[in-house]
Amino acid sequence: MDSTIDTELKKNGITVVCPINQQYVNQIAYYVATTLVTKFPTLRLRYQTILSSISNLKMFIADMPNSTSGACYFYKNSTIYFKKGLRLDKIKKLAIHECIHYFQEVKDKNGQPKRMGLCSYYKNKAYGNALNEASVQLMSAYATNEKSDNVTYYGISFRSDSPSYYPILCNLIKQIGYLTGFPLLFESTFYSNDAFFDKFKSEFGKNNAFKIQSNCEKILSTENKIATLTYKIQSEDLEYHKFKRCSDEVKKGKDNIKKLFFDTQNLIIKSFFDKKSFLFPLSLVQILFSCLLLSLCYFLCFLVLHLFPPFYQYNIG
Repeated sequence: MDSTIDTELKKNGITVVCPINQQYVNQIAYYVATTLVTKFPTLRLRYQTILSSISNLKMFIADMPNSTSGACYFYKNSTIYFKKGLRLDKIKKLAIHECIHYFQEVKDKNGQPKRMGLCSYYKNKAYGNALNEASVQLMSAYATNEKSDNVTYYGISFRSDSPSYYPILCNLIKQIGYLTGFPLLFESTFYSNDAFFDKFKSEFGKNNAFKIQSNCEKILSTENKIATLTYKIQSEDLEYHKFKRCSDEVKKGKDNIKKLFFDTQNLIIKSFFDKKSFLFPLSLVQILFSCLLLSLCYFLCFLVLHLFPPFYQYNIG
């Protein structure tokens, strides 16, 4: 293995154990190709192309920190690493997320990342990484039929399609996708084009779209910091003042994420409907009031139909 790659992996807490047998790589490739082609027909994926590409990917078993998802795609050598001790069926499901990263990757002539789905790179800095990770995970959760569940993170209770991985960000990207259209979101995620973000800016306003993207980046960055600090607290015998400082930073980070989540959610709703007010002579309050009246009408109809059955249960004719 390239010593430079090996050193960089170790900086991220990844130590290679052994390569995955080609027979198992083929099984993973079959599962991922079949799942992607079946679940995302609008992407017009070619099964044989997807199968062949994944079969030729290098895959390794590695020691990884507990804070990771259990899998990692490393763009510098186009290789996927899976955490030691995972069963094959678990590896197959994790491979969906990492293989999407492989297919969405666009490199420049020097082999450096230029684009990865909703994430763009400029002067060695990534823009849109949080939105991209959330969208890839939302696609993965849908593809693997992951069951949604009621969860509580950072004092926020909500229903998540991805309870274990990026639940906060997946919740936010799902709200955005609902308003922009999921086919467009998934297409831009997989093929690394601007269609989604153009619609995003058009529907929400350019400044609001970039603000939402920035808030999601802050959430992801803070979550990573919390994971690092938590691992440090659990794995090291810290002196009291260091333990207290780390614990205080974790609490502060959780409070920040909670505020960022609600600020971002409110901005998603407000900016979308405010933008619509340019098309319709209604204010946001009027729109919401109209929605409330409509909901009330449906509720009254429900009461009439269930409390007074004689009025509608006659067998006419």
